[in-house]
Amino acid sequence: MAVPADLHYLRSVMDHVGPTVLEVGSHNWQGIGGNMHGTVTGSGRAWEGCDVEAGPGVDFTVDILDDEQIRAIGRTWSTVLLFNLLEHVYDPTAALRNALRLVEPGGTCVVCGPAIWELHDFPADYWRPLPDFYLEFARREGCTIEPGTLVWVLNEFRYRPRQPPRSRLVPVEALTTDGQKQVPSRLTAMQVYGRPRTIASVAIQRVLNLNGRVTRFPNVGLGAVLRRA
Repeated sequence: MAVPADLHYLRSVMDHVGPTVLEVGSHNWQGIGGNMHGTVTGSGRAWEGCDVEAGPGVDFTVDILDDEQIRAIGRTWSTVLLFNLLEHVYDPTAALRNALRLVEPGGTCVVCGPAIWELHDFPADYWRPLPDFYLEFARREGCTIEPGTLVWVLNEFRYRPRQPPRSRLVPVEALTTDGQKQVPSRLTAMQVYGRPRTIASVAIQRVLNLNGRVTRFPNVGLGAVLRRA
């Protein structure tokens, strides 16, 4: 399942995506643009999709938490995509570990999902990842996070009702001070957008009496590219 910000993140890390791609959680619930098929094939790469149940955009079914099913696939891909999937599985560590088992040695796993987002049941919504999860997972599992790919994925504040939100990628390290990571918020808006735009945003919300009901960060995702040893 995909939203425009996810597509923006994937395009930004295409240099880390290999020639053969498997998307886990590829069921196209949204119709056109509901998975990464168009973005991947449009770049000249081969795409396949799998999900826990059959449907549009699904080439084969598999439960990413089932070790036996993963073993039975008997194939690997140069890149595996997990977009908006980990929050919907009860054991995200096992899911990410199994996804890496489907990556060929030296290949990559591209992960992106919500960090600050409304709850959504498909069929359940269990958790939200934070940067330290990916950092610790990479350390324990012997893989690496590609430099510059651990980023906050933001949809910018809309100044006009019909203006679509624009995606913006902010490296986690850019919002880290003395080793302390920060989640994008009102306190860090000036770091992300700059002082003039932040002041303008605050003024608009106050004039329109929107303060407290409309935020500069309607949703925040988190992306990472893990490279298998």
